[in-house]
Amino acid sequence: MVRKEIALAQPYDKNNDAPLLAASTLNPTVGERLLTRVAPVSPTDTNHKIFLLFEQEDALHALAVVENGRPIGLINRHAMINIFARPFRHELFGRRPCTLFMDAEPLVVEHTMTLRDLSQQIVNGSSRHLANGFIITIEGYYAGLGTGQDLVRAITEIQISAARYANPLTQLPGNVPINERIDALLHEGRTFCACYCDLDHFKPFNDVYGFNRGDRVIQFTAEVLVELSDSDHDFVGHIGGDDFIILFISSDWEVRCRTILSTFGERIGTFFNAEDRNRGGYSSENRCGEIEFHPLMSLSIGAVPINRGTFNSHREVAYVASQVKKAAKNIRGNSLVINQRHC
Repeated sequence: MVRKEIALAQPYDKNNDAPLLAASTLNPTVGERLLTRVAPVSPTDTNHKIFLLFEQEDALHALAVVENGRPIGLINRHAMINIFARPFRHELFGRRPCTLFMDAEPLVVEHTMTLRDLSQQIVNGSSRHLANGFIITIEGYYAGLGTGQDLVRAITEIQISAARYANPLTQLPGNVPINERIDALLHEGRTFCACYCDLDHFKPFNDVYGFNRGDRVIQFTAEVLVELSDSDHDFVGHIGGDDFIILFISSDWEVRCRTILSTFGERIGTFFNAEDRNRGGYSSENRCGEIEFHPLMSLSIGAVPINRGTFNSHREVAYVASQVKKAAKNIRGNSLVINQRHC
């Protein structure tokens, strides 16, 4: 496996025909999608006051109890109304503090938590959190509320969008979600590495071994990329054909790229017959009708480390990544080329 570093001299050209890494965020945060500003109540407020607030506002599903800016409990609308629907409850508890009937262990999440992480936390936790909703904070201070219904709706929308733009062969996100993820990372000012991955000698392999086995190679490549990236942080997309993109948030992205190349090199031989494996390649007729020898398939990766402010859009990232990938493809065998100009 070859590793090389380059500094691209070419400026970004918006009219260049570089392939676009095809346009909201696939895994948005709680603050972006679920936060509803609802005025909190004080732990000294009476149950009667809370009951009146619910009675006056039909859309109010819950109220957060906040002390010194920090949430200490959650009062569910239906639970409160059910309690006070019973005889003599107003007389017995109306003047008591609202902390008497609050959930003292509500689900509290930071606004930066992703919807995926929140849904997993609810699945692993108490079922009441889905019904009661949850409190959203900013650095521990109360910001607003979120509902289980809104969470389910948002996740459903994301799943529908992902299915709509997924590559039918690999089921990986296609061009539209790829571009959305890049733009979101740039907007957030995140440090990441965009890696353009492309198979070498794929077309002649298709000609010799057939499209069915070619499809299996593409699926195999997708499996390797997903297996060796971090599913909690990194993003793997399928641009189309034998082209893939990995957006590494993982700081060890270079080690992961090297591991991808070595793993690909170790496993790709199983797609060739024994004779071609032994001689290190195969022959096929080119467009001129001449017999041409092709080495076993390899993988080229063009890596573009990205810091805050170095790029403005996915189009710029796509252009540079495609140029670095071209440089990697000029190297024989499995290769990694790293762009240094924007680091």
